[in-house]
Amino acid sequence: MGLPTDCNERKALPVYTFLTKYFPLAFLEVVRVAVAGDKQHLNNSEPGEIRWAREKSTDQLNTALRHIMDYGMGEAIDTDGRAHLAKAIWRLSAQLQLDEEARAHNAALLEGRKPAPPAYEFRSDPNDFWMPNSTKLGFSVGTGPVKPRICSDCGADLDEGGHAATCLLNS
Repeated sequence: MGLPTDCNERKALPVYTFLTKYFPLAFLEVVRVAVAGDKQHLNNSEPGEIRWAREKSTDQLNTALRHIMDYGMGEAIDTDGRAHLAKAIWRLSAQLQLDEEARAHNAALLEGRKPAPPAYEFRSDPNDFWMPNSTKLGFSVGTGPVKPRICSDCGADLDEGGHAATCLLNS
């Protein structure tokens, strides 16, 4: 998906202003959460370098809601000194990234275009429809499709007989 190429559309997205004027302190804390996560999960001690360990970060929504619940029960700061809400924002951002990647990938397939790979390629079949990581559907990092594979249009289990008769993707 990414930024548009049309000049007017690009100017309509004030990314810098949003990040630095709307919630600068909040986003700084989310960056601190990302850095702490790198140190914890990747043993990364290089200053200024971060990488999302997608293979270790797969339960975004449950984890985000646990952090929100901790905050709601009066614990603003987690045991590692980072804000629970910043951790929830990080997790929700991760889920939104997966959702947007899946949406862009599936749109490309429907339009007959070759889908662009995500920032970190981990899916087994780029010609298959993607669903974001979840506890029930989608793709589990590093393992390919998780059963069942569900059509994003008709909801049919693709491993049990294919698309519904009314599905736009029925071939």
